[in-house]
Amino acid sequence: MKEINKLIEDFPCDLCGAKDEEFLYIKRGSITNYPFRLVRCRSCGLLYLNPRLGEKAIRDLYDENYYAGKGFDPYVDYLTDFAKENDNEKTFHPSETVNLIKNITPSPAKLLDFGCGLGDLILQANKQGYHAEGYEVSDFSREFARSKGIKVYSDLNQLPMNSYDIVVAIEVLEHCSSPMEALMAIYQSLKPGGVFYYTTLNFDGFYVRWRLNIKSSLDNYIVPEGHIHFFSTDSIIKYFKKIGFSEVIKFNPYRIRGRLYNVLSKIGLVDEGFFPKSWLNKIVYYILINIAAFYEITTKNLPLAKK
Repeated sequence: MKEINKLIEDFPCDLCGAKDEEFLYIKRGSITNYPFRLVRCRSCGLLYLNPRLGEKAIRDLYDENYYAGKGFDPYVDYLTDFAKENDNEKTFHPSETVNLIKNITPSPAKLLDFGCGLGDLILQANKQGYHAEGYEVSDFSREFARSKGIKVYSDLNQLPMNSYDIVVAIEVLEHCSSPMEALMAIYQSLKPGGVFYYTTLNFDGFYVRWRLNIKSSLDNYIVPEGHIHFFSTDSIIKYFKKIGFSEVIKFNPYRIRGRLYNVLSKIGLVDEGFFPKSWLNKIVYYILINIAAFYEITTKNLPLAKK
């Protein structure tokens, strides 16, 4: 990315509009090597990068190279992932995500995948009875998804109002130039009573650990140039209340992967579907998941929202 200084802009806090930020530390961009500043809004507590790339420069990040694992985040190769038939081998497990969504809004229902990428989740949702559409800013991935017969919107103003039973955003909010603008559009597109389901890492405790000079594993999630906003339970609830969502929903599905899952499966606490087997197991699970969150072995889900 050439002439990086010309693409960098200074922004106020997206959540409250304040220009009163506390500097935490520098995180260099992986493709520009620019020293991005991680800051915290003193007014509302939101964590974000400032200054950062402008909106157009951010959109330009999501080209074919990005989806092939050659962009700012080399740990994701969506094109290879899309070609895999086994859901367990994929990075974001779209079939498993649809199974989780069924616990909130069963099919048949109208679904919008906000930031749908190549459209894999939409294809899996349609297979399971949903009527799913997408929204995507990337020209490359939007046309890829459309080539698979998927309806994909390219502009927030195109989204139909009061139309969807559930809007899904998997690892999207941290990429948004303005989460407020994105969440407002999502709110308006939902039917009354519709639910917003999303995933992004929970930054509860990150600031406290920084104040104590304790290294946080969440630092790995701060990936300039594309990951620019980072949410705690408090900050995301402030977004929801400011926008007008009627209800904040705690949703902690019995699903775990990685080291914690491997340990719990060995002692028989969870089965192959990632579910505790009894009420006693559920109690033990919640105790262990809170301990794991404290030590950053895993993180708790952020709350969802209902219109």
